[in-house]
Amino acid sequence: MGGKFEALSKDMVRLITELSTIGVELKDPARGLLDFPAIFEGREILLCWQAGETNLNYWHETDTGFSGRRDIHELNRSPETMG
Repeated sequence: MGGKFEALSKDMVRLITELSTIGVELKDPARGLLDFPAIFEGREILLCWQAGETNLNYWHETDTGFSGRRDIHELNRSPETMG
């Protein structure tokens, strides 16, 4: 069993490194939570996806994290309607 665990651990490290190389951050391995950096209207934001979600439907500011997730469709609205 130890050999299998070690192999899986190495695979996980390799995959996390690969994600990091392309700018994707694994925020919570247990939930499969990923953040993808993006630029919207000149500012950096993070697109947010969680295992089980079929699409990329959420985003948040770089300083808010998962608790600040907002519907991605808000990005198409004018700033006055994004409350």
